[in-house]
Amino acid sequence: MLVLSRRIGQQIRIGESVVVTLLKVERNKARIGIEAPAGVPVFRQELLDFARARPTVAANSATHGPKPVARDVRPASFSGSRFQPARTLWDGVRV
Repeated sequence: MLVLSRRIGQQIRIGESVVVTLLKVERNKARIGIEAPAGVPVFRQELLDFARARPTVAANSATHGPKPVARDVRPASFSGSRFQPARTLWDGVRV
C-alpha cells in the first residue's frame, strides 16, 4: 500500500486518466474528488461489500421484474456547486 500526505487542493494521478484531489479535511473526515473517464467504475468499498453480501438481490430482480434504479442522492446544497454527480454502485443495477 502506498501512503501519501496531501494538502488541500493537491492531487494524485493514477495512470493517465484518473485524478484524485483532496478537497477538504474536517475533524476525522477527508473529502476527495475523483475525476475518471465514464468507462472507469468508481465505487465506495462499503457499497461493494454490501452488494457482495446480498447475492439474492440480482436473482430476485430477475424473477420479479424491473424495479426503479437508485440514483445519486445529494442534499440541495450540492445542486449549484462545482461538484459533478458521482457514478455509484447503483447506476444500472436493479435493487
